[in-house]
Amino acid sequence: MWSTEELTGLGKMVRNFSALDACVDRLLAGFIAESSVAEIIVAGQFVSWKFEKLEVIAHECLYDSEAKTALLDWIKASKRLNERRNDMVHSWFVEGDTGGSLTRMKASTRGGKWRGESETLQLEQIRELVDLLEQGIQVAHSVAQALKETGRWHGELLVLKSSQSPTESGEP
Repeated sequence: MWSTEELTGLGKMVRNFSALDACVDRLLAGFIAESSVAEIIVAGQFVSWKFEKLEVIAHECLYDSEAKTALLDWIKASKRLNERRNDMVHSWFVEGDTGGSLTRMKASTRGGKWRGESETLQLEQIRELVDLLEQGIQVAHSVAQALKETGRWHGELLVLKSSQSPTESGEP
């Protein structure tokens, strides 16, 4: 059975991923000079679409190798976190054979091939993903600073009110 700690961990994972997704929105929107247009373009898009656009922008528009590398590294790590989050969210769980564990079950027909997998899931794995998502949010702030220095990014710097909620600078 799910314990309070596991449910709390999954809630934190969802909250942190939402904050990471907001960082992706803000980083992508910063490359569009008109902020109201930027908000319309990124609204409702899948995070994978936004990652693809950021990668293209990095390769085609960023000449500063440090900012370009920082953005591409962040995208790569964030994509992996998105995959791990998807594995958790788009699975079902059964109580494991050993106390305190759950078995994650997932089936997919992606690419026209049926694929099934299962793995034992421990609370520590949920905590690790929560922590990594939080780190990704914090690194997004550094990436925004590096992008701002290039002169090609027009967004507001991300200010972290807490480790889970990036907001525009100047907001209360």
